Amino acid sequence: EIRLSLVGSEMCIRDRFRCTDMIGELKQAHDMDLVDPVREDQQVQRIRRLAEEAGVPPALAETILREVIDTVVDHHTRLRERPYS
Repeated sequence: EIRLSLVGSEMCIRDRFRCTDMIGELKQAHDMDLVDPVREDQQVQRIRRLAEEAGVPPALAETILREVIDTVVDHHTRLRERPYS
């Protein structure tokens, strides 16, 4: 049962990246900035609150979220730099 829970978490990560890919495409199509500092700050505050409620160190949760954000931004940057974008 615990392993199934972990698989569910992995699926959430996969789904998150699928959604961020769609967001990246929309941002590119509408010539929007890759980074939204206000939204990013909201997400960081949210993840820190959820982590604290779950008994997880908020700094750890923030570090993980920032890694995900950085990875997504890097990916979207590479997509925009393609010659056929």
